[in-house]
Parts: sequence; C-alpha cells; structure tokens
Amino acid sequence: MQPSKTYPFFRRMILKKKRGILFLFLLSLFWRIGAFIKNRLYDFNVLKAEKVGPTVVSIGSIVAGGTGKTPLILHLLSEIKKRSAVLSRGYLSKSEKKNVLAASGSGPLFSASQIGDEPFLISKKIPNAFVFVGKDRILSAKKAESEKLDLLILDDGFQHRRLHRDIDIVTINAYDLFGQGHFLPRGFLRDSPKRLKSADLIVVNSFQKEVIPLIRKYSASPIVGVQKIITHFEKLDGKVVSPPKKLGLFCGIANPEDFKSMVEEMGVNVVSTHFFE
Repeated sequence: MQPSKTYPFFRRMILKKKRGILFLFLLSLFWRIGAFIKNRLYDFNVLKAEKVGPTVVSIGSIVAGGTGKTPLILHLLSEIKKRSAVLSRGYLSKSEKKNVLAASGSGPLFSASQIGDEPFLISKKIPNAFVFVGKDRILSAKKAESEKLDLLILDDGFQHRRLHRDIDIVTINAYDLFGQGHFLPRGFLRDSPKRLKSADLIVVNSFQKEVIPLIRKYSASPIVGVQKIITHFEKLDGKVVSPPKKLGLFCGIANPEDFKSMVEEMGVNVVSTHFFE
C-alpha cells in the first residue's frame, strides 16, 4: 500500500489535529484491516513471494515518509562493491506504470520529472548503480536479473511482499516511532508495529536511547542508531562556503521541520521557508 496524492492534506490535518479526525479514524480502519489480511495471507503461504537469483535487500518502514530510507540506500550503495541495482516504484512519476531502466551504471537516463526525485538522486549520487523504476517490482527484479547483477535493493519494500527478500531492513524516526499511533489517514502507520519482529535490522534515525524499550515491546531484532548531520554549506556551483547568518530554506522531504531544526542548530537564522510536500 502507498499513501495517496492527498497525503500532504491528511498530514496537515493529523499534525494540527483539525476537525475531521473522527472521519480519518474510520478510514484508517480500512487500511489497518487491509494490511492485516494481506500480511496473514503471506504469513500462512496463501500468497507466496516470488524469488529471483540475485540477493534482495529491502529498505522499508512501517510509517509513511520521513524515516531516512533514501540516505540509507545511498550509504549502502557507496559501501557495497558488488554490481547492484535499486528497484524503486517512482511513486507518482511518469515512469511508475512503465517499468523502465532509469540508470544503467553511468548516471540517470531520464530527468527527475520522468522517473521521480529519489531514483534520480540515487542514480546521480551513485552513477555506477543500476536503477529500475516501476510499480511492478517483480518485473524490475527480473530485468535486473537479466543484467547479471549481484544485489538488488528494494526501495520502500517492507509492504511489497510479492518479491522475496533475503534481508529486511526497517527504518524508523525516533521522533515519531509509530506514526502518531494510527494507520493512514488518521496517522502515518502503513503496517502494524508488530511486524517489526520480522525485520532483520532496525535503523533508528535521530536516535535516542530512550526509544529502545519502546521498540523492544514489538521486536528483538538488532537496532542501529544513526544521526543526521550537516557537513557543509555550498553554492549551486559546488563551492563550499561558511554557514550564512540568514537564509531562506526550501526542501521537498517528508519531515521538513527536522531539516529546519538542523540548520538552526548551526546558528543560522531561517528567515523564510518554502516546503514542497
């Protein structure tokens, strides 16, 4: 399951606790029931995941947006020496329904508007990686297999159980471990916290040791804590500059307030913001 185009609207309602929360709660019951039934069908082998030749590592979350999946994928790709590919849905991109080869080891083959921001960023930052974009991740995996690739990273794959994975890594944001405690669209949960027990590794972004007991209620899986840091400021031409005293901030990430806080912690006065949701 994926959040809909109305996700930003629901996000504002949830965080600001506006009227209509009861209606959202009723809608969230359908999401919760649907997720429960799907998982049970796979758990009891009524539905079976399809296996491909290369090793498959899933990077996913139980919460919609803002848990640090893309930075983790970039880190893994930069460290792994095997011939690797990322299987991305390219959500809401022009290629989502086409299943295209978006990068073949020499940078992006399409613009961000064609394949989506995240696949474009990955193929730009890790130019030697293959990137496949499309809703049908089974088809993408088979295309990757035909390229004789050794490792497939399934982007946002925790709910995509059609494809067998060898390793399941789940990312969580310490500031909102369980998506406001409700399923979409009342909260941000896409899966029950109970499914954390099936994770091979849990990566906690903005880690605080206080969250460990809360996670341990649901899972005994290994936990790794990470922190976001700003390493430097640079101009559009790539020239590194000192942190400015004032700046206007814009971004297109799921939790823009975290980004704003990081910048302000460096002593920068954020005088204006423009957040794309």
